[in-house]
Amino acid sequence: MAVPISYDLQVLEVFESVGDLLAQDGFWWGVSLGLVAWTVLAMRGSSAAGANYGWALLFGVGAVATIALRFEVPILALAGFVVLAVSGLIVDLGGPRIRAMAAAGVVAIGGAVLLTLESGAPVWLQLLLAPTLLLTGWSVHATSRSGAADYLGLLVALTAGGIWVTVPETDMVVVVVGFALAMASATFPPARARASATGALLLSGLLAGVTLLGGFLRPDSVVAGWLSIGLLPVVPAVSRSWGDTGLGVLVVAHFVVIAVLTRMVDAGVPSWVTAAGYGAIVISAVALSRQAKSDQLSVRSSD
Repeated sequence: MAVPISYDLQVLEVFESVGDLLAQDGFWWGVSLGLVAWTVLAMRGSSAAGANYGWALLFGVGAVATIALRFEVPILALAGFVVLAVSGLIVDLGGPRIRAMAAAGVVAIGGAVLLTLESGAPVWLQLLLAPTLLLTGWSVHATSRSGAADYLGLLVALTAGGIWVTVPETDMVVVVVGFALAMASATFPPARARASATGALLLSGLLAGVTLLGGFLRPDSVVAGWLSIGLLPVVPAVSRSWGDTGLGVLVVAHFVVIAVLTRMVDAGVPSWVTAAGYGAIVISAVALSRQAKSDQLSVRSSD
């Protein structure tokens, strides 16, 4: 049976894109420094008691520092990364209290504003940055404290790959992809590294920020890159109701959602349609997880 020529061309483009990625110095800088961070986390995890919450912080600091040294990053954007880390620190120090959460949210919005000031992006895209990074930061932090915490590194690596596919114009994202691949297994044993709120907000700013700074000339690509957080927002709910089998399905579904979103951008689908489709997927996943939880409670009560 003959293989369609269009399919052959798509496969060839994938291999060429991966080859371009592997040929970039920024990618290997990210991989190298990410492996150093992985080693630090593994040593910390095997030699100290208690949880190891340095994963996202080492990821974020290492990637931001590498990007700042290798590329021309606006000073205000770098300040925005610092402010986002401070917003997470407020949560780490103040706990889940309403005042601490509210203060952290206000500070995080300030960090988002700093990231957008010299971005050159349309105003509507700048306004979307704050809710995007807040959702991403919450998703990373909540997942790190859920039953799916071991899978966090893998999920974030898939998200970074989705951003690279949708926003290939920027060299900054290849550094993030390198770090993500090198540190994907750090959340599994033996390191079992987790994300503090400080690291989660910094990492969310990194993912959302490089997408905006690199893809602002193609707003639809930026939106799709942001939506590459995929199913991260529903992971905490799913981990409580679906168990280990459900988590495996979730990882596959996370990849599929990202692949569909990137394909929609390639096909020229408007960003609002892509966002609406993503919202429907997330709502459906939450509804399924709640139904599964309800079924479990019904079975236990009948027993």
